[in-house]
Amino acid sequence: MEWFMVVVLVIGAPLALAIWLIARANAAANRIADLTFRQNRLELELAQLKRGLSSLYRFVLLFAAMGLVVGGCRKRESTAPAGPPPPPEFGSSENNLGYLNEGVRNFQQANGRVPNDLNELVTGKMIVRIPPPPPGFTYVMDRSSGMVTLQPGRATK
Repeated sequence: MEWFMVVVLVIGAPLALAIWLIARANAAANRIADLTFRQNRLELELAQLKRGLSSLYRFVLLFAAMGLVVGGCRKRESTAPAGPPPPPEFGSSENNLGYLNEGVRNFQQANGRVPNDLNELVTGKMIVRIPPPPPGFTYVMDRSSGMVTLQPGRATK
């Protein structure tokens, strides 16, 4: 009886191991087949999405081009360049006085004091240039109030 047990162990153990390995190989083959099927399905979906996205890209590009054309047709407000404002049309003494008084106010805000003379507005880049006064008048700046007015008199250059 001992030899019978030895034979069963010698033959049975490798046989059981072989059966277990075959079952594992079969399960692995089924898993590989399942993963291959999923991969093929995902590749097919990806190809469909790429075709759909290329149509979507065309639509988006067309929409963007239309937006640029329509947006380019609008009248845009011009932005003022940095620096002093341009002088008004010369000849209107009210415009010229408003321009100079605005320059004085800007100078006061920037420097905390009234300018010494109108030329300091130009050097301080508050105005581009001093407009010429009307014939027979001159610009006078009151240093206490900072107001520029026209006074009869000889125009200075």
